[in-house]
Amino acid sequence: MIAAIFVLGLVLLRGGGAAGLTIELIILAFTAITSAVIGYRMRREIKRALGRRATEEDLADLDTWMEVRDVEDNAAAEKPPYEKK
Repeated sequence: MIAAIFVLGLVLLRGGGAAGLTIELIILAFTAITSAVIGYRMRREIKRALGRRATEEDLADLDTWMEVRDVEDNAAAEKPPYEKK
């Protein structure tokens, strides 16, 4: 969110024309939507692996992601191999 405000401030300060403003707003919207989707996916992955709601700290915490990976590795090791019929 802070980055979005910063970019909007730069757009207004530099005084680019309407075309420049349109392009920059499209890029800003794309970035905001993409970051929201990535955050949702990361939270969902933590929820599935650890069974608890992810906090903002969890998204950036290396220990949390190592724990998620350990849980996923253990689940993959316990899963029986696929058998063709």
